[in-house]
Amino acid sequence: MSVLALLIGTAWAEAAVTVSELTVDGLRVLHLNCSLEKTGLLAAATVVSALAQQDHAFDACFPEGSAFSVQWSWGAVSNAFVLESGHSEANGCIQAALAQTTSSLSGQCSAIILVGDEEVAAAAAVSLLSATAP
Repeated sequence: MSVLALLIGTAWAEAAVTVSELTVDGLRVLHLNCSLEKTGLLAAATVVSALAQQDHAFDACFPEGSAFSVQWSWGAVSNAFVLESGHSEANGCIQAALAQTTSSLSGQCSAIILVGDEEVAAAAAVSLLSATAP
């Protein structure tokens, strides 16, 4: 007698997550690009939800409204950087708030986050995007 067994496991591979715009819990994020391990169907929402936990801190950094191009990583080594903004005086505050975010996901992401006054931040995002366009 022979027995045939089929083992079904879950193979986790690094996955790219790209979303042009997403708002979760009041935090609007543009051009989200991530390289994540162990992602699921709701990876983008999970990422922005983790950022949204610091929404009040982001808004406090520049309540007048602005957009910040940021990059961060979660995992064994976590870090956070502001890559570009129109208000460098707030970069340290944004970076500190971003460094406080946590997630069960592991990987690296970049995005443009809109903080403070929504209309002013949206206009700042347009300026930031046009300045970085090829």
